[in-house]
Amino acid sequence: MKLNCQKGDLAIIVKDDGKLENLGLIVKVVKWYGMKKFYSYSHRNQKWTKPTKTLCAWTVEVLSENSAISYGTTTGKVYSKKRGWFPDSYLKRLPKLCEENTLEENFTVIKSKETV
Repeated sequence: MKLNCQKGDLAIIVKDDGKLENLGLIVKVVKWYGMKKFYSYSHRNQKWTKPTKTLCAWTVEVLSENSAISYGTTTGKVYSKKRGWFPDSYLKRLPKLCEENTLEENFTVIKSKETV
């Protein structure tokens, strides 16, 4: 099975079966959580649906000081945490950034028609 993320990656949350509070959050992938059962949320019916699906999950930590991961329970309670679990399939790994001193080596010089 090919996973989207690895331990240590930065990722963005691109899918959320809940009420979409988590979309766009940048998280750090801390460690492998394991297989976790998830309910899906039906926006049409405004309730959690069964059956559950079992997905690969990571322990993740939100990088922004002002944000947290929101979780909903099947009873409608919502709570938030700075560190929690999220399915691998709901995450998209962000590209690694190169160091500033090697940045110039990676650029290709493109000459315009005026300088040729």
